[in-house]
Amino acid sequence: MSAAAAAAAPVASRRHAILLIVTAVMPTMGIVALVPVLPLLLREFAAVPSSAVLVRVALTIPALCIALPFLLKDLPAIIVARAVMGCAEAAILTISTAVLACIGSGLMQPNMLAWLMRRLPAAARGSGTGTRTGAFFLGRFAAPLITTLLMPATGGLSQTLLLYTALALAGAVAALLASGRVPDPIPA
Repeated sequence: MSAAAAAAAPVASRRHAILLIVTAVMPTMGIVALVPVLPLLLREFAAVPSSAVLVRVALTIPALCIALPFLLKDLPAIIVARAVMGCAEAAILTISTAVLACIGSGLMQPNMLAWLMRRLPAAARGSGTGTRTGAFFLGRFAAPLITTLLMPATGGLSQTLLLYTALALAGAVAALLASGRVPDPIPA
């Protein structure tokens, strides 16, 4: 890319970052905002057969927009509308979360690779970066498999993730002790 093309390329602003984060957070807020309306919906559709179950179904299916159900007068139509909006929400949430993860990974991976390259002798850089890349992708492949195997033994996903956290902290402490140096303080 030429310098002129790089200068003309669009740059993400703070407004773009806020929009991306709001896109990832607002679907959950929509569900939380609908909970107080549950008694009103139960009362409104009391005459509909199985309304107690159907109203709860309408609440639990994620929705992107909470205004649409209030415009509809038929309980099955509300459920269908919320299901369709839930699918749209799932797509938006998946994409926005993936973009956030890619941004984080895009910032971290080059910095970690640069750190590794500075510390490796020139003759070992190829095999060192290849080993790092292989270990990185092997970890991404094996992590879900190992997590699935550990979940019954630890009592669930939360406990498995706590185990991973404890192991990562123990590994970081062991690496610091093995290196014989204390890390530099982070500048304020």
